[in-house]
Amino acid sequence: MEVSRVLLTGSQGFLGSQLTEMLLSAGFELRTQDLAGSYRLGHIQGDLSCPEVALRAVSGMDAVLHLAGAKPQDQDVYQKNLASIKTLISACHAEGVKRCFFASTINIYGQGSFKVSRRIFTPAYFPIDERIPTDPEDDYSLSKLRGEELFEEATRLENLHVLALRLPGIWSQEHTESYRPEKSLRLSPLQIIDPWHYLDIRDLARAITAYLRRPSVPRFFLGYITAADHSSWLTTQDLLGRDCPEWLNLWANPPVGHQPLFSSSAVSALLNWHPLHHWRDVPQWRHLLAKTRSLLP
Repeated sequence: MEVSRVLLTGSQGFLGSQLTEMLLSAGFELRTQDLAGSYRLGHIQGDLSCPEVALRAVSGMDAVLHLAGAKPQDQDVYQKNLASIKTLISACHAEGVKRCFFASTINIYGQGSFKVSRRIFTPAYFPIDERIPTDPEDDYSLSKLRGEELFEEATRLENLHVLALRLPGIWSQEHTESYRPEKSLRLSPLQIIDPWHYLDIRDLARAITAYLRRPSVPRFFLGYITAADHSSWLTTQDLLGRDCPEWLNLWANPPVGHQPLFSSSAVSALLNWHPLHHWRDVPQWRHLLAKTRSLLP
């Protein structure tokens, strides 16, 4: 299936605004949608939970990239996110859209910055992949999990194909190239995502582009996706050994270098994709990194 006309929801947010230009540069004919207005010709302003807005946004599109959603701290975030997903799926079915991308969250297994309880999460093994049971503690992450389920149900009932990616913190190119880790950074077993896991926006754009250009895709595909790196000076083995030594026993093979705790291998295999952009590879940091390593205990 050839994909050329793409709807991008949530286009005025951080992800949407950055991806808009990247997808245009990749040659896609892009329509944008958001609650906020835009200077872009053909932009759809309105709430996706309104059927008329969703139908107008989806009409004539080959694919939908669904980034729109309420903020984690918003009141009724669960209800708002699920309402827009349900209406969008109905609109895709009515208009014959065959391919969707859904932006889920890496927080979906119950940890990270939105964590509610003080329960310590210990996975069955590392690196964490799609087989690890999910257990979201907050309404935002719960809405993402239910969104995954709704999209998967739609692929079974309708002629729709969906890629759902559980995203970490997305960094702009500027952030990646100017990042400097704190020397006091510690790994907490309560919140093992932040600030450990990230992905440069350019690598996310490459993954989405690879999905849209693939001639055939699975009905439903779910995966974690991160940089092949983390945001501490220390190697993964040294950082775990210092802060969570018991977790070193959960690896079938010891972590190599700055290997992340989450696995992107399923996405890499599907899309022939590998992350290319890491703060550690930026030239101006190499001398500083070498100097800092020499000072570490």
